[in-house]
Amino acid sequence: MDHVEEALRVLYTTTNPSLRQSADKWLQDFQASDAAWELAVALISSGASAESRLFGCTVLCNKLRGGNLGGLPPESATSLRVALLQQLAALGGEYGALVANVEPQLCRAIAALLVGGVAALLGDPAFAALPAPSMLRVLALVPEGGALLETEEIEEMQILMLAWLDAAYGCADEAPCPYPPQIGATAPPAVGGRDHRVAVLECAGQWAALPASEHGLTLRRLATHVQSAA
Repeated sequence: MDHVEEALRVLYTTTNPSLRQSADKWLQDFQASDAAWELAVALISSGASAESRLFGCTVLCNKLRGGNLGGLPPESATSLRVALLQQLAALGGEYGALVANVEPQLCRAIAALLVGGVAALLGDPAFAALPAPSMLRVLALVPEGGALLETEEIEEMQILMLAWLDAAYGCADEAPCPYPPQIGATAPPAVGGRDHRVAVLECAGQWAALPASEHGLTLRRLATHVQSAA
């Protein structure tokens, strides 16, 4: 990990073109290596700087781009997902201004590690421990994460999002907003209000854009639902 952080330091702080080019080449080779999986998680959890932790997230997202779990065996992908979920739950002020970049990257990597389908993700205790905003960010990214989603699980997610919309729009501002019954959450409930409603609506929109049966959530039904709840 020290070698990675030194290469990042050279890349970010050195003005010498030759040194920067060498550091960039070394980091590209590192990202392509099998060792990058484990070291990226180490960077996220204990990197010496926010830039190092962000780089760890970026490495994982790049390796997972294109689907197929980045070539990882299912067992390894599941273990990685749990580790990233735990990091996401622990994400706090220590990341400072870069939290806006770190959290989306973490969510994107988790969404790409859909081992066992959406049901396995929803049933993961590490997912249940996430705060509602993080849950919604992860779920909103699943449709574009590269996994092949069955019509049945798309429909189940669309029904879940309808229940979440009902809860969000039926919740008074600043009041505890319950999770849908399909979510076995162990984290405190979200705080009702515009931010929570928008987060639920954005997530629902991602799932409504997917084809499903007539029982699922279409964009037209989503718009009708929101208008009636407004």
